[in-house]
Amino acid sequence: MSIPVTISSVRRPRLLNSTRLLISVIDPSEVDQLRNCRFPDFLDVKNPAVGSLGMPDTAAVMEIRRKTPSYVPVSVAIGDADNRPNHFASLALKAARAGADIVKVGLFDFKLKEEAVSFLSAIRGALPPAVLLVPAVYADIDKSSKPLELPYIAAESGSYAALIDTFDKENGNIINHLTARELFTFKEECDKLGLLSAIAGSLLADDVGWLDGVAPSIAGFRGAVAKGERGESGLDESKLFSLMELFGC
Repeated sequence: MSIPVTISSVRRPRLLNSTRLLISVIDPSEVDQLRNCRFPDFLDVKNPAVGSLGMPDTAAVMEIRRKTPSYVPVSVAIGDADNRPNHFASLALKAARAGADIVKVGLFDFKLKEEAVSFLSAIRGALPPAVLLVPAVYADIDKSSKPLELPYIAAESGSYAALIDTFDKENGNIINHLTARELFTFKEECDKLGLLSAIAGSLLADDVGWLDGVAPSIAGFRGAVAKGERGESGLDESKLFSLMELFGC
């Protein structure tokens, strides 16, 4: 089992306020490219071919965890979830056994806060204590109150952080769906509840200006450093190095 993730075990970036950098990879070969550029604060594994937070193959997760330094926490997505707690608890445990330090799940089809809390609590209960849980909502789908309810849902279910992402990556990035002020409010609520705040959703290097003002705990990138389309294997090492420099990694 890889190391538990705590604030003290994660390197803090030096240049972009207090926000830490997460890079998503889709296969083990991309970890080899990261070795040429240094590693981000968090490494994320997902399969964009099966959803915004699509679950990757567990063999790929195991190989990525093996190639990644132990000080870098690895998060693993388990899907854009509907309300099937037993099914997704099983997937979460599968990800944990493959080496995930953090399990991420998208709340895709939940109408009530109570449903989401119950669902996440079932997943939290299935995971080893050292493996952390991060729920996500989608800014381009849940445009009303749900993104701002997420910190309370995450806190009540024993989660580690709360993530706002986008579902349709072809429909603009997160700032096209929520204002910087709304995202700052999300971040403040997470702070009050003792949660890390995470923002993703087609972020680009040009977004670091408003990200610096919002100051989330974590900012997640994939397309900004991909060599081709975000779902294609391969990282652009020049773009990756530039982003790492912005975050002080």
